[in-house]
Amino acid sequence: MSETFENEEPAGKPAFDLGTALSSIARRWYVIAAIIPLAAGAGHVLGHKLGKDSYEAETMVLYSQSADSRDATDPKTEILTLVDTVKLPENLARTIAILHLKTTPDILGKATDVEVGKNTTLMTIDAKWNSPEQTAAIANTLRDVFLAGVKTRLDTASSSMNSELEAQLTDVRSQQKIADAHLAGFITANQIVDIDKQAKSLLDEYNQMTVLLEQAQADRTTVQQQALDINDAVAQLKDTVAKERSVTASMESTGDVGIRIDRLREMINDDRAHRENVTELAYLKSELDRVKKLYDAGAVSEARYDEALTLYQKQDALTNDTPQIDAWKTQLTRLQKSITPAKDASTPSGALLETMVQKTFEIQLQKVAVVQRANYLLGQRNSVKLQLDRIPYLQRQYVVLSRDCDSLNQQRKDLEGKIALAQDMAEHEGASFTLVSAADVPEAPLKSTRKMITLGVSVGMILAGVASLVALELLDKRIKSPAEIRLHFDIPILCSIPFYPKGLAPFPGEPRSTIALQLSPVARRVRQSISSGCARIVVVGVSQGSGLTTVTANLAAAFGRQGEKVLLIDGQQHPNAGSRQFETLLDRENGGRGLAEYLKDPACELSLAVARTSMDGVDCMLPNGVEIMPDLFGSHRMNGLFDEAAKSYTTVLVEAPMLLSSVESEMLIHNADVIMLVARSESTLTKDIEKALEKIAVSGKSVAGIILNGVGPAFLKRE
Repeated sequence: MSETFENEEPAGKPAFDLGTALSSIARRWYVIAAIIPLAAGAGHVLGHKLGKDSYEAETMVLYSQSADSRDATDPKTEILTLVDTVKLPENLARTIAILHLKTTPDILGKATDVEVGKNTTLMTIDAKWNSPEQTAAIANTLRDVFLAGVKTRLDTASSSMNSELEAQLTDVRSQQKIADAHLAGFITANQIVDIDKQAKSLLDEYNQMTVLLEQAQADRTTVQQQALDINDAVAQLKDTVAKERSVTASMESTGDVGIRIDRLREMINDDRAHRENVTELAYLKSELDRVKKLYDAGAVSEARYDEALTLYQKQDALTNDTPQIDAWKTQLTRLQKSITPAKDASTPSGALLETMVQKTFEIQLQKVAVVQRANYLLGQRNSVKLQLDRIPYLQRQYVVLSRDCDSLNQQRKDLEGKIALAQDMAEHEGASFTLVSAADVPEAPLKSTRKMITLGVSVGMILAGVASLVALELLDKRIKSPAEIRLHFDIPILCSIPFYPKGLAPFPGEPRSTIALQLSPVARRVRQSISSGCARIVVVGVSQGSGLTTVTANLAAAFGRQGEKVLLIDGQQHPNAGSRQFETLLDRENGGRGLAEYLKDPACELSLAVARTSMDGVDCMLPNGVEIMPDLFGSHRMNGLFDEAAKSYTTVLVEAPMLLSSVESEMLIHNADVIMLVARSESTLTKDIEKALEKIAVSGKSVAGIILNGVGPAFLKRE
């Protein structure tokens, strides 16, 4: 063969031909058309089975605090805190248990929502579920569980607070009792009624005592001076009396003097005791008056006043004689006068001396009384001063004890107030929820996933079907169009023969058939490619069912119409494998012995083996039902057949067995000038063509081109 057809492809070839793939998919529109209703039906069924309607229901409650509640918390702030407790896990679990829901608290929590209106205490519990009845039940049940939980917490808190507060109150009362006892003991021990008034009273008393003390001290000085003066006078009188008594001593008896001395001593003692009692009575009288004033002013207790009154009455009884005692003293005086000698018997200065002595005794008694009174007043003033000095300490102690009592009293009042608040909360609940509206069973779903699932399944199945179809087409390694041959191989495409249904292919001798019109240019180009002599052409099929016999017969007819003398050799090694169509072309009157007889019998001449056909210029050699051994195709007899045929024919056209399944084809192509491959669209695999080309290349021959048989209309339109 002097020239070949070139059809080079650029580097970087794609894996598939897009146009062929689209045409292949498009021609299967009926598959997609069948998938669409199936996908729609499946989507409808799955949408109703798997899809769910979402319903929404809500319930509203109004939060408020009772009018007498002592809780100062703003209700708007309190409700924001309570909102967070609606969807507690225990509330959600309780709701699930009550309604027997087959779900978890987490899922139920996501399906519910709690909101509070802006600047209001209106709380809304919203539920979304796939059942209208359960949606309303979830909202109402969660609300009831929440309200019950709030009440339980309030009751528990109130009970716990009451118990704790009662214990604290008992302890405070015990401490207060002890503190009150300490304060009362302090007041009693220190005779405190009003410490401020008592301090003022003590100051007044101190001032009075100071005045009285100064007077007593002045009286003492006066009495002492009087005592000195009278002592001098008495001393002088004693000298005078002594002189006078020396004259009259004989006239007075010793017994009378003794009686007088005893009488004077008794009188001195009585007068001294009387004066002491009078002084004490005067002091107790002033003390009683002072205590009475303090008692009337509320500065001392009644016990202190009673004590002062008792002391005064006792001293009054000791100082002032009763009428009976006065009568007895009168009688005693009369008896003493009758017993005592008359004064006329004494000296003239004796009476004066007696009077002066009595005066001396009186002054001595006054001196004693004044000294005692001054000492008493000094002691009393020191006592008052000591009490005044203790006032700051008493005030501090009184303040500390009073403060302890006041603090404990305030604690008691606070605890009592808290207990009253807790009891009020327990009775009035402090705050309450008012049901504004219960959740009603929704009539229509809020949204539904059925349409979405239906659409998704339908579209998914359609896309999956189309994707599967595309995948099958892309994974299909069969040659479908000439474009795919150009894409994968660097060999010319001689022609594309359209697809004919089985039994409807045109008869090889028909010159106006599509196959004839396609193969005529091929025959012309092939013949022109051979410069001179007999053209030896081998047509070989890539795989079984490629339509090799039809192509070969129509190609022989094309050569014949172009004036060539053609010998068509059927090289199929198995009997009846490809000769049935050829037998329809034979001239029954001029049938030859066939190829098998020619190869086996050296005596058989070519003219006897050749049979006439109904096609102009075409003779043929058929196996005639006799199996030809493969070795005969490589024998000298077969090689001689080409040389002998060249004497009578211009073209020898050999239909070789399938290249991939036989060795005969490899033997035949050694004698070929032109080798043409025949592949069938949608039947021959790409790898089979590659193997066929490799086999031909090993034999040292090249392929003139490939004929693609059975190409569908969708692929022919692109050529």
